[in-house]
Amino acid sequence: MIHSSGAKLYLIYQILHLKWQGGVDVVDLDISEYKDEFINEAKEELQDMNEALLDLEHDPGNMDLLNRVFRSAHTLKGSSATMGYTNISELTHKMENVLDAIRNQRLMITSDVLDLIFESFDALEVLVEDIDHDRESEIDVNWFIERLNKLTEDPGKFVPDHIPHIELTEVDKRAVDLAISEGLEILQVKVTVEEDCALKGVRAFMVIKKLRERGAIVASIPQAEAIENGEFENEFILLLGVKKGSIECAKLSSELAAMNEIASVVVEEFVREDVLSPHLHPRTGSSTLSAATNKVGVEKVQSVRVNIDKLDALVNLVGELVISKIRLKDLGASHQLKDLEETIATVDRLVTDLKSEVMEMRMVPVRQIFNKFPRMVRDLARKEEKVINFEMEGGEIELDRTVLDEIGEPLLHLIRNCVDHGIESPDLRRASGKSAEGQVRLVASREKNQVLIEVIDDGAGIDPEMMRDAVVKKGLMTRDDAEKLTDQEAQELIFMPGLSTAETVSEVSGRGVGLNVVKTKIESFGGSVILNSKVGEGTRVALRLPLTMAIVQAMLVEVGDQTFAIPINNIVEVASIPLEDVSMIGSSEITTLRGNVLPLIRMHDLMQIPDTRAKDLNVVVVERNSKQVGLVVDNITAQQEVVIKMMGSILKGVKGFAGATILGDGRVILIVDIGTLI
Repeated sequence: MIHSSGAKLYLIYQILHLKWQGGVDVVDLDISEYKDEFINEAKEELQDMNEALLDLEHDPGNMDLLNRVFRSAHTLKGSSATMGYTNISELTHKMENVLDAIRNQRLMITSDVLDLIFESFDALEVLVEDIDHDRESEIDVNWFIERLNKLTEDPGKFVPDHIPHIELTEVDKRAVDLAISEGLEILQVKVTVEEDCALKGVRAFMVIKKLRERGAIVASIPQAEAIENGEFENEFILLLGVKKGSIECAKLSSELAAMNEIASVVVEEFVREDVLSPHLHPRTGSSTLSAATNKVGVEKVQSVRVNIDKLDALVNLVGELVISKIRLKDLGASHQLKDLEETIATVDRLVTDLKSEVMEMRMVPVRQIFNKFPRMVRDLARKEEKVINFEMEGGEIELDRTVLDEIGEPLLHLIRNCVDHGIESPDLRRASGKSAEGQVRLVASREKNQVLIEVIDDGAGIDPEMMRDAVVKKGLMTRDDAEKLTDQEAQELIFMPGLSTAETVSEVSGRGVGLNVVKTKIESFGGSVILNSKVGEGTRVALRLPLTMAIVQAMLVEVGDQTFAIPINNIVEVASIPLEDVSMIGSSEITTLRGNVLPLIRMHDLMQIPDTRAKDLNVVVVERNSKQVGLVVDNITAQQEVVIKMMGSILKGVKGFAGATILGDGRVILIVDIGTLI
């Protein structure tokens, strides 16, 4: 009988519970073997909790969503206690208390309450990852427990124990950097005066005076003069430079809060934008997520977990079986034995079915990657003070697990660029006649034997003229060469190495960060990247991906005495071109096919194989990113499945080839990488 990980862990929990209660005599159990199952279950529960929390943010009164979060926390509490991970079980127990208080209407859902729950959730994710990688956790669980306890003990007095991210002027930034260089610790002090305070300036002056006794005020928001004149709403922020370790934040906070007409004071270590706090980075701003967005991925994958290494081994075995099948075919054709041919037909069918089953085992829905992004978009949008509606479609589309693992980082780069730089601020959007709410869509669809994943935004778009200026300024292209580029070619410079700098990002509508990495990564396993952008209307980046990286359909071609394989995915058609229809432009050959100019590439030249060039040309027309070229070969011999084998460390740097395969007669041939030819 096969148990799910949850059932196994629950069974262990029941046994241990009986043992602890003294009810039965149980032989000592080694539960370390269940660590992997705990990790898998914990990640599933955290994913479900994350989705429910995001929905709950937009529908606070939905008890079903609240119960989903509660169930996930409860399940995680039980399994972590079973495994002896007390930090996780204690934190989830406190989260349960807060959720129960909300269910029983003792606590209202506010943005501050949700932020603390989200931050506690983030801590759980880190704790699980730490266990998974056998490393000591740096998460201060007690900090979260104390904050959660405050919520349930006295909800009315709950004050967020973090200060929102603040924007400093360049002068203030230099002052902070100078203080840090002199060895000072920077404390961030947020002071809130009572609403009916009549002399705000006086109270603020007393606070400033008290702080100056402890250290140097490095910066303030608003400026110190405005604060002392009472020119602020009900709160102000001060950055205090002090000797490291000389002041306890909690003690200073209590001391200042005791002053007349001071409602609250929060003191914590100041953290620059690009550094994470000791707990988790605070969030600011706001974002709007489509409720429908987060419905994707609610349904869990109903499957028995299989170690990916075992699947890889099985795929390799199937690959060898495919090779043996091809060899049997060759033998049957040469000997023309009826019984042998019938046997071969049976083996052929069985191998095809087996291959299909194995490949299906490796296929997983793209929602497993997609579901990581709604939370990221939410937090980034809040940090950037943008309003963004993030939608996902096609989460049920399946990809080979290996391909799916490869696209996570490229998608992260693309979506961050949409939020950080593609989508304008609400004010800029209104000024250009757009809705204040930006739209970002992540869409997956199936196209024959490929998958298309698109990242679409309705932001500023990529200005081709700015791209030309940027590439010239960086010295990557001359002005004359840049001006010869079409607008599409200029926009595609965004993928050029060397443009991934902060300066370029500001000059080209905020794009460029990591996009060369995206293109390189996707093309490394046979995918392609397609860019479409209109200034003022937005940008669409499409990733065209192979379903699998293990076995592909290919066309076998002969060049001289060598045989090569060309993936069918890249082939548009095969044509015979009379020699007189070939023209020269400079040193390049072209022809006209169906009214379109087609550049020709002779495989003989690429492979440095002698070519007589005295007959009509056999041309394989291939396409990549809407660009077509004709590969000139001697003969086209067959179409068959090929098992892609990596070429090893010595040959993996050779450009022009995606790998190698073994034919039925034992010959090793190279698989052409079309992406490096176009």
